[in-house]
Amino acid sequence: MEKELYENSNKRKSVVQIILPSTTNKPEKATNQTDGNNNLNEWIEDKKKKINLLISRIYRRRSRRGSNISAVRKQTMREKIQPRYLTMEPLCCLSSCLVRTGCHFVAILEIFYVLLVLITILFHLYDNGSLKFWTKLDKTQLNYNKIVKHQVTLCIFALFAILTLIMALLLIYGLLTFERIYIKIHWRFDIASLIFNIIFFIIYTTALAIEWSVTNLEITDLLLVVAFATQIPIQIWAISVVKKCYDFYLLLHVFVTLAEK
Repeated sequence: MEKELYENSNKRKSVVQIILPSTTNKPEKATNQTDGNNNLNEWIEDKKKKINLLISRIYRRRSRRGSNISAVRKQTMREKIQPRYLTMEPLCCLSSCLVRTGCHFVAILEIFYVLLVLITILFHLYDNGSLKFWTKLDKTQLNYNKIVKHQVTLCIFALFAILTLIMALLLIYGLLTFERIYIKIHWRFDIASLIFNIIFFIIYTTALAIEWSVTNLEITDLLLVVAFATQIPIQIWAISVVKKCYDFYLLLHVFVTLAEK
């Protein structure tokens, strides 16, 4: 009996010994899983650091570019020019103050010319309580006077007057901001304006002279002739004054460039 009990106990022990190794493998698998999780977390953290570093570099580059752009746009030409530059008349051989004042006066005269022409054209187009922009021409009674006084010709005058207004405002803006390009544009426009006013002064006065009659003469026709006639000497004077102002602004840009260096 004792031998049988001893053998049975040994058999149970052997069964336990067989089972124990399978239970002892569980901690090893758990440690392997934790090691894998740790490696994954380390890899994720490493990638996060690299991405953050890349984003910070891109942000720094953009901030540097923005600072460079702001540095370039920081000062306008008006801010760069010092008051002492404007009094260098002996060095520039120009009366700078008078030149700039003369250019302002040119712009005022051109605005007055525009208002006179536009008001006169509106009176021409106004008929029986409405504005007529087109009238059919009778071929049997067609003549030079009717062609010149037609609404199409008057609209050409009006468009040129609007262009003159834009150029006058552009001149004022260039004078206030010391931008020479606007002065140069207006100087070239003055030459074209002189040619335009001479041509249409001849055309319009010829049309009035062909059918000269005190009864047929209208005040609006006289106003247009006066506007074209007075604009001719004004444009000749404007070409000279604006050109001097442009030369003076060129010297100002040279002074500013030398001062910055």
